[in-house]
Amino acid sequence: MTGFVKGCIGLTTVIFMLLGCTNENNLSGGIDVGNPGKVVGVVKASNDKVVPGAMVILGYDTLLPKTIKTTDTVIRNGLGFIFKLNYFDTIITDEYGKFFFDSLYPGDYVVTVKAAGLVGVDYVTVFDGSAEVSVSLTISKPSTVTIAPAVKGDTSFSIARVAGIPYQATADSSGTIRFDSLPSGIRTLVVYGRDEKRYVIDNVRIKPETNAVLVADASVPVVQWVFKNEYRWEDMSPYVYKYGRWNNQVSIWDSSAYDIYIQFSHAMDPITTLPAIKAVSDRSSLIIDKVQWYSNDIVLLRLCVADSAGVCDKLLLEQAVPWTFSIDTGASSLTGRRMTWADTVKIQ
Repeated sequence: MTGFVKGCIGLTTVIFMLLGCTNENNLSGGIDVGNPGKVVGVVKASNDKVVPGAMVILGYDTLLPKTIKTTDTVIRNGLGFIFKLNYFDTIITDEYGKFFFDSLYPGDYVVTVKAAGLVGVDYVTVFDGSAEVSVSLTISKPSTVTIAPAVKGDTSFSIARVAGIPYQATADSSGTIRFDSLPSGIRTLVVYGRDEKRYVIDNVRIKPETNAVLVADASVPVVQWVFKNEYRWEDMSPYVYKYGRWNNQVSIWDSSAYDIYIQFSHAMDPITTLPAIKAVSDRSSLIIDKVQWYSNDIVLLRLCVADSAGVCDKLLLEQAVPWTFSIDTGASSLTGRRMTWADTVKIQ
C-alpha cells in the first residue's frame, strides 16, 4: 500500500477507503495527491555569527487566517485518502546553525527561535508544490512591553496578543497587561476589551532589550495611544494626544483644582513648549494664571479672568465661556523633534 502515498511523505496519518473502483488510469499504482513543501533556514546572532543548538519551533497562530489545513481528503480513481498534517514541530539547529522542516502542507507558518536567553521570530509561506522556502532568523535579547490603562485602575481591557506569533498576556487586577520576552521586530498588538471590542495597534517597533509602556485609553482612537518612552514615535513629530478639564485631581499649589490639561504624544521640552501655548477666548480678559508640568508629557493650565486693574481673579471665571488653546510649531519634544503643524484645542 505504500505506493499509494507517493508525494505525501511526512503526513502523520493516512487512512485508505476502498470505494469499489479500480485504479485504471494510474497503471504504476501511484496516486499524486500534491507536493509537500520544505522550509530551510539558518539562525544567527546579532553579530552575524551562526548559532548551533538553538531550538526552532514551527507552528501557526490563531490570529492569522487559518490557511494551514490540518485535514484533507483526496479521491483518485475511486480510492479515497483522509490525512492529517504535521503542522507543528520542533528541531535543534546543527553545528552550522542550520535547520529544516519538510513535508509541509501549503499555508502560512511562524518560526520561533530560542537560545541562551535570546529569541527571534519570522513568518514563512509555503505554496502548493514549492520545493523549498528559505528563511534567515536573527536572535536578540527579548523586550518587555506593558500595556497600562490611561486612568489608573481602569479594567476595560482583558487580554492582549501579538499577531502572528504565539504570545498572549492577561490583564491583572489593576488593568495592566505585561508581555515578557518579546522578540524584536515590527509587530502588531491586538488588545481585547471586556466589552468584546478589539483594538489593533499596527507597526509597533520592538527593539532588543527594551522596556516600553503603552498608555491605552478605550475612550480615544488607537492611533492616539502613546508609548511613554517614545520608542515607537522617535522618528515622528510630537502632537497633541489628549486634552480636557482637569477634574477631581489634587492640586500641586493649593486646594483648588487645575482647569485644563493638555497631553502630548511625546515627553516635551518645557523651554520650547510653554511659550508655544496660548489661550484665547470670547472673553478677552481670559488669561493663563499658572502653568505646571504634571509629567513630562502633560501640562496643566490654571485659568483666570483679569479684573479692571488687570489682576488675575479666579472668582470672575465663568465656566460656560469657551476656551481655545493654540500650540504653535515652536513646541518640541525632549529629543528635539518639533511639531509639524500648529494645533488648536477647544474646551467649553
